[in-house]
Amino acid sequence: MDSKVGWLGFGNIFFNYFILINLGAKMNFFLKIVPLLILPGLAYSKGLNSKSSEYTAPVPIVKLWMEHLASSGIDGAAWLGPIRGNGTVDSKHRFKKRSTLIFVPKKHDLKKDTDVIIWLHGHWGFNKFYTRILRHVDDIYSSGRNAIIIAPELPWSAWTKTPTRRNGTGPFRNFEEYLIWKSNVIKILSKNFGIKEGRISKDTLIYGHSAGGSAVKSMAIVGALRDIQPSAIIFSDSSYGKWLDVTYDYYIKYHPEVKVYVMTALGGSPRRNAKRFLKGKKIIKDNIIHMMMPSGWTHKRIGDNCLLMSASNDLFLSIIRDSK
Repeated sequence: MDSKVGWLGFGNIFFNYFILINLGAKMNFFLKIVPLLILPGLAYSKGLNSKSSEYTAPVPIVKLWMEHLASSGIDGAAWLGPIRGNGTVDSKHRFKKRSTLIFVPKKHDLKKDTDVIIWLHGHWGFNKFYTRILRHVDDIYSSGRNAIIIAPELPWSAWTKTPTRRNGTGPFRNFEEYLIWKSNVIKILSKNFGIKEGRISKDTLIYGHSAGGSAVKSMAIVGALRDIQPSAIIFSDSSYGKWLDVTYDYYIKYHPEVKVYVMTALGGSPRRNAKRFLKGKKIIKDNIIHMMMPSGWTHKRIGDNCLLMSASNDLFLSIIRDSK
């Protein structure tokens, strides 16, 4: 098990930790100072309002997360590290294993049921923690959600040798891997954050941005969506190829209760594919809304802001109304 080092708060974070190593014997010894950051995979833990953060991910990933958390001004507790079932053995990863982020904001209320937001990143992802997740937390809570965010690292993350490849191969290769990952996530939620499985609401939202749409498709194929039964699926400019079609064939058409929002940028292939898909004669469209974003809403802008769908954003709601 990795060593654990006390971490002094989420506010001002400095990575000037040191290990003192005894190089001598008896009373005559010298102390050598070694920067902590050279030790990969070191774990940090800290209690925060009865919730415990734990970081077992490689140090560069932990460092980036903590920097983004500090700059966001958002308080909360997190778990960041490898979880069995999601690429704990990945030869194409810089650190040979992928991680999962679980973030529980300080505003989370254990007395209420917990909503879950699952974020599936795109190419070169798992490094935009502030822009795409943290800066939207206050708005999400202001809308009345009691939400936590779970973001599994995917095979095309910025920390892999394949940041633009291996689409559709994750997060899970089969239903067994998903069940292993889910079981471990539930244990972490209970142990570290006091969130019991029975208090997890049925209001789970799944976001797939860009290549994350292939992860939504993959979760439909392996059966993960059937187990999760999300209340909403958001394709964030991610309806490339037949990703939306396959998700429909494996899950959506059997679950008319799930709301599906397909956000697309002007002029991109996701918009063309969404229009093609919705013209299908056998498609039941009642629960699928094509949100054709206005001019100026680029692929990046959609990805940076799509999480606001969880916050009943006025612009998004107006686009939804106009799309019906």
